[in-house]
Amino acid sequence: MKIILPKTSGFCYGVCLAVKEAEKIISSGKKLVMYGEIVHNPDVVSDLESKGAITVESAEELTARDLDEDFVLLIRAHGVPRAVEDKLGQICPNLVDKTCPKVKKVHLTVCEEEEKGRRIIIIGNPQHPEVIGILGQCKSGACVVSTPEEA
Repeated sequence: MKIILPKTSGFCYGVCLAVKEAEKIISSGKKLVMYGEIVHNPDVVSDLESKGAITVESAEELTARDLDEDFVLLIRAHGVPRAVEDKLGQICPNLVDKTCPKVKKVHLTVCEEEEKGRRIIIIGNPQHPEVIGILGQCKSGACVVSTPEEA
């Protein structure tokens, strides 16, 4: 039997960038704190944590931890809402934003279109970190639609 892997199998570009950056930070000897799971893959997250990385799910959890000032906080490829990024920047001077460039482009587009007066409708899972991050770029009443019935 011959097994052929498609060229597009594996992590997306943005996740690859975030994981490589996490490995680089760990290799440098600095303490890595990841804001949310860096990727939807428990094996990768566990591997990074086995190398000393810590995962936090909120700014409050970050401040509750007893961390020295030399840690690096990495924002995952999914991105975060604008308010969260601002708050994290106030807490941590060593903030590395590894939001996927394609996700960043969506953030920019949402902001630009909203400024033009357009209503933003996001199609996706309202609980997914990427959708939460996109929604969090909006200043006004954007909405998330996840089913045809909701549309």
